[in-house]
Amino acid sequence: MTIHTTKSRKSNTTIAATFNIMLNDDESVQFNPTKTFAHVDIEQVLKIITKGKVEACEVNKKGYINYQVSDSNKTLGFINFYANGLDEDSDIEDIDASVDNLIADLSLVKVENISMPMTSGEADDLIAGL
Repeated sequence: MTIHTTKSRKSNTTIAATFNIMLNDDESVQFNPTKTFAHVDIEQVLKIITKGKVEACEVNKKGYINYQVSDSNKTLGFINFYANGLDEDSDIEDIDASVDNLIADLSLVKVENISMPMTSGEADDLIAGL
């Protein structure tokens, strides 16, 4: 396996949905589809994360390594906040083990483990009900 190198791009104004994925009772990750796949629903996210190719990304500005999911030639989205202990000094064996662990965790995800954050209206309703 290799670490996927991302290209620096201009920021765009299209905001894709963010999906929360519960891996188990204590751990969750976030899936952020790319602009092209901003319209996906929960069932499609499940298909992407269980059938797509998972790779480690290069170290981000905070010094962490996250992951991307792709098909053979297109990035579908990114998985963030997976507890991995990786950093810029991690060797390829540790990175490969982390990717393998993430793939194993994602293979157990079901539709009911995936959710979207509340809309602002839902949040306002929740606060109003306090």
